[in-house]
Amino acid sequence: MVLGDLKTIDGLAPQDGALGQDYTNLSNAYGFLEQAGLPRGADGNAYLGGLEAMIGLASDAAASAPTDAADAHASYLSAREQTQPILDDINTALGTHYVVPAAPAS
Repeated sequence: MVLGDLKTIDGLAPQDGALGQDYTNLSNAYGFLEQAGLPRGADGNAYLGGLEAMIGLASDAAASAPTDAADAHASYLSAREQTQPILDDINTALGTHYVVPAAPAS
């Protein structure tokens, strides 16, 4: 879900104040990862702390999207940048190869 949400948001105009629901969906997806528990071998503080930070950033983006699309997009980009270490922990535990897609050209 996280990767799909990132791709959806990346495909939309960052100045679109209507992205609030998409940011909320992303925050929820990070929350689902948190609820799933700690991947085998992951550092609990780094993993769960990272997810908490990304949940907060995506929630902040959702809250500010209607009135300040630039601020919302900045919060989103911060969450996006922090996603790969979480995926790396999941990949190590599950033997998967999830990768954050390349950022769209600005």
